[in-house]
Amino acid sequence: VKIVLGFVILAASLKYLSAVDQTLGLQWLTRERFLAAWIVLFAMAGFYLLGLLRLEGVKPDEPLGLGRLAVGTAFLIFAVSLVPGMSGGKLGDLDAYVPAPAERASSSGERGRPSWIKDQYRAALDEARREGKLVFINFTGVACANCHWMEANMLPRPEIAAALERFVLVEL
Repeated sequence: VKIVLGFVILAASLKYLSAVDQTLGLQWLTRERFLAAWIVLFAMAGFYLLGLLRLEGVKPDEPLGLGRLAVGTAFLIFAVSLVPGMSGGKLGDLDAYVPAPAERASSSGERGRPSWIKDQYRAALDEARREGKLVFINFTGVACANCHWMEANMLPRPEIAAALERFVLVEL
């Protein structure tokens, strides 16, 4: 338990380190690097539980029980499920916790995505008055998991994207 939770704590610490990296705009821990580290950590935890990775203090003749087999397999399945995210694929609810793909961060207004005015409330109000529209404000944060979940899972829905076309969109 101690060693497996060590791998999980390392993965969790990467999440918080990526929040600092995103907030400071350093781009050291990109989505690909983050997911590669998570894949390695969770795969190592799975291999350890299955007895394929030996660490100090583990007896080589220790039997593999059903619990270790199930949890080890679950860790390996989770590690493999992260692989599509490295090439920009969607990860579902996990998209809120991993750094955004580089193309998503720079593709505002492209490929059918609505165009957001960033941090310019007065400019959005002026544009809304000119076009006779209302203003839709998205309060967001660089390291906000709930904000990223909404942006990845709710705003792209066709019915919501269609409704957003009636607004001038501003992100604060």
